[in-house]
Amino acid sequence: MVLISVGVVISGMLSLSLIKTNYEESVKESLIENAKLVKHFVETNGPIGSMEVWLSDFDSDTEIRVTFIDAFGVVLLDSSADASSLENHGRRPEVLRAYAGDIGVDKRFSTSVKSELYYVAIPVNHDVVKVIRLSIPLNDLTRYLDKMVVNIIIAAVIGVFLATLLGLRFIKMFTKPLGDLTHATMKISKGDYGQQVHVQSNDEIGQLANSFNKMSLELNDRIHQLRESNSTNQAILTSMLNGVIAVDEAMKIMFINKAAQRMFHLVEKDYIGLDIKKAFENHILGSLFSKDFNIYDQLDREIETKDPHRVYKVHSNIIRDQSDETIPLGLLMSFSDITQMRQLENMRKDFVANVSHELKTPLTSIQGFIETLKEGAAEDKVIRDKFIDIIEIEAGRLKDLIDDILVLSDIEKSTIAHTVTSVDLKEVVHEISGMLSQIASKKSINLNFDIDDHLKPLKANKVWIKQMLVNLMDNGIKYTPENGSVNLIIHQKTKGIKIIVEDNGIGIEEKHLDRLFERFYRVDKGRSKKEGGTGLGLAIVKHIVLALKGEIRVVSEVDRGTAFYIELPE
Repeated sequence: MVLISVGVVISGMLSLSLIKTNYEESVKESLIENAKLVKHFVETNGPIGSMEVWLSDFDSDTEIRVTFIDAFGVVLLDSSADASSLENHGRRPEVLRAYAGDIGVDKRFSTSVKSELYYVAIPVNHDVVKVIRLSIPLNDLTRYLDKMVVNIIIAAVIGVFLATLLGLRFIKMFTKPLGDLTHATMKISKGDYGQQVHVQSNDEIGQLANSFNKMSLELNDRIHQLRESNSTNQAILTSMLNGVIAVDEAMKIMFINKAAQRMFHLVEKDYIGLDIKKAFENHILGSLFSKDFNIYDQLDREIETKDPHRVYKVHSNIIRDQSDETIPLGLLMSFSDITQMRQLENMRKDFVANVSHELKTPLTSIQGFIETLKEGAAEDKVIRDKFIDIIEIEAGRLKDLIDDILVLSDIEKSTIAHTVTSVDLKEVVHEISGMLSQIASKKSINLNFDIDDHLKPLKANKVWIKQMLVNLMDNGIKYTPENGSVNLIIHQKTKGIKIIVEDNGIGIEEKHLDRLFERFYRVDKGRSKKEGGTGLGLAIVKHIVLALKGEIRVVSEVDRGTAFYIELPE
């Protein structure tokens, strides 16, 4: 619209200028021709008096004004005004040119006739009149030009109106597809992929729309694939039992999975994007990243935390570009909790050391007595019998120790020859009560049994149940002073059996309770050896309970007694 308006205005102005120029040129030529005719008339008529009548007739027939000027610029005659009232014309531009022998031309506003005039002056060969000047008003030109301006304005308005109609249609043809493309692009930028635009034309806009639609579908497929891949990777990394921390090539933290967050008390959002050295500067993980740490170095170390005490194995792998494996993209660190493995290793070492020690003591004693007997002590019957009794006791200790070790091993492996049957606990208690009563009677200890009459049969291994009860009761008898009591309570619960073995013996300090079920752990080593225990009784009890998917706990108070609480499922 603006271009068409400007074009119409410029065209109109150029047309007006051309029309005005042509009109003025036509007026000029007409005035020159007329001036030449008047010149001829003046030069052939002689006296000026005869010219005055002619001028009056000339003025009435035409709008052309004729002025006769002498050699001094004085107006002699004028067809439109009284010559005596006119000022000297000797300095007028067109008159000066005529004095010089040329045809003078000028255009200006005349104060005498109150109008813009076009002047032409030519020299005359006459004794009085030296210059003849003809002029004509330009009112017609002004009126004509005004009409032209009006026509131009009307044409511009019509042109703008038509241009507006055509422009709106044209704009709609182009802007609607572009608007649709812009709207679809904005949706894609906000994550709404797969947008499509519908353009019917086959021009450049249509081709652009088709290309956009193809790109949008491909982008949607790629993003969908990436999301699935990322979701899968995220799910794998998140659900891993091992802790995982990923670092990019700029040593910035990219990812911390939930396991690593739990292990080291981290919140992922607080660390993402941070430099790994600065992020863990005052953290236990900071020990992994020295000043010269390079993310492309392989890590193979162990770190320990204090509260709670855990041991983690650290291993790293370099993240490489799938398209070019020579390009490293960062580092992936995995943290494996090896606390239990270290504990098992330590337990194995302690077990081997304890077994060696426990075996060595009676073997050394047996070997010493045998050597003494060989050296002549066998000749003395009293000494010989005493030594043989001691050797028998030590051999019995060895056998008990080996039997307990084998039982514990079989329970752990679940390879003991047993059959899970329906076990009647009242029957089991009856079988062991006689043996336990004989042991208790030697220390004047009272055994009390509180067994529910309507106990449901227990699905378990009868041998294990007997071993468990004997060990607990025997343990209570050993560490209860004379005239004390040991109680066995078995009650039926909704979903199982509850067993309580309690005594009023010497009790156990609280600091020993956590380790009470460890192999060969003794609260009082001197007293334990004196009582003849192998140090494996409670360890066997715990493993039997765990093998039967039950729970066991101990409550004890020094000089007040100890109670073991066991719950077994039916």
